[in-house]
Amino acid sequence: MSKAPQAPTGLQQGDAAHIWRWIPSKTRRAQGWTALTLKDPDTGKHLSLPDAWRACEHINALVQAAERGESLHGMPWAHVAPLSLRKAPEVLSGRTLGALLDAYIASPAFTTKEPNTQKDIRQRLKRLFEIFGGLHSGEPQRAGLPRRAYTRALTRYRHAMAEVRALPIEALIVLPKTPEEVEDDIKRGIVPEPSNLERAYSILAGMVNERTGKPQIANAAAIMRYARAWLEWVRKRLRANWPNPVELIDITEPDGRIVIWSREEIAALLEACHRSGWHSVAFAVELALELSWSQTDILNLKWSQIRNGRVLNTRKKTGIKTETTLTANGRDLIARIRAHYAQLGGNIFEMQSDYVIRVDQREGHNARSAVGNQWSSQYFRHTFIDIRNSVNWTWDTTKTFQDFRDTAITIMWEAGLDFPEIASRTQHSLTHIQKVIEKHYGKITRTIADRAAAKLDVYHGTLG
Repeated sequence: MSKAPQAPTGLQQGDAAHIWRWIPSKTRRAQGWTALTLKDPDTGKHLSLPDAWRACEHINALVQAAERGESLHGMPWAHVAPLSLRKAPEVLSGRTLGALLDAYIASPAFTTKEPNTQKDIRQRLKRLFEIFGGLHSGEPQRAGLPRRAYTRALTRYRHAMAEVRALPIEALIVLPKTPEEVEDDIKRGIVPEPSNLERAYSILAGMVNERTGKPQIANAAAIMRYARAWLEWVRKRLRANWPNPVELIDITEPDGRIVIWSREEIAALLEACHRSGWHSVAFAVELALELSWSQTDILNLKWSQIRNGRVLNTRKKTGIKTETTLTANGRDLIARIRAHYAQLGGNIFEMQSDYVIRVDQREGHNARSAVGNQWSSQYFRHTFIDIRNSVNWTWDTTKTFQDFRDTAITIMWEAGLDFPEIASRTQHSLTHIQKVIEKHYGKITRTIADRAAAKLDVYHGTLG
């Protein structure tokens, strides 16, 4: 008759049949280990005997690893070890992922970017590090978790992220092989293993958005774009001759989102803006259609930038400078905005701000301290959404302020403007404008198709 398996050291039953505990010896107590009731770290529920048995085995493995002076990071149940043994590994080398990311964030390559872009880069590269650390669910959230479970989950998260930061840059590098090495691999039937970055991209692209049920391809591509820029900076910083590892990955770029406001929709929205007393929102919409600028740049437009029928501006996101000539509609719009302020009894150059788009004074306005000042982006966005949602639409109501940029650029495309002419208004570089329009903005409409046919008719007619 075989013997029953011996219970792990420290496993004891608690005050009730369903409660199991791990009790350290006096020696272990002196080292900082404390007794604990065995519960699921995430749910806080008591573990069954089989699960408690395995938990004790893991905890005993922690004790033995600590005795050998080994790191406990990444080991199961490491969150129950004494704090003195759970310290995150220090970044000892300037070639670690954490040190190189910190250096990049402190460099002009990062600090000269627009604040929202900086925030986006931080969040997406953090997500990449989470995938490297196996933290697919991201940083634990307090909501829905017992306090102790949340603390333990957060501890595990931080230690896993610390381990990722301590990885050497070589963990992401794929050194090129010589033709002879490649030929030898083919002969031996060796299939190259995917790199750590390639694995991370596959995981990110395969994740499903819970709201839409679709793979998060756009997010994965955006993360890789930022990773490419960061690793290119690293490559130059280290004066390395290895290829950018992101360039070796076959990344699927999602189709650009192209949404166009119809004339009827624009008219209904403008009418709703004026009816509700938010005249400045209507003016912002018209300026966006005239200039094709983003909400940020429209809200930052100042009267001092408008000179002799032109608008001088530096795009907030890219730093590109333009001198845009106003159309007849644009000149009329500027005149109407000036007349609006004059009607209120104030000289536009004597008011408390030089911004063209200012918070309106209206009945029921609950933020009167903001009246006459520049809109904050968040306040404007919420106000715009409220106005949009107040319209009794018979069509799509999910269109955004940013979609006026799509609309304006598509109108330019329909009107026959070439790429340099469009770039003079959109504030894109000449090297970037064609790709941007094709991917994100320029929708091939019937008007464009008709114009193409008409030009071909003229061409064929000249052949006689």
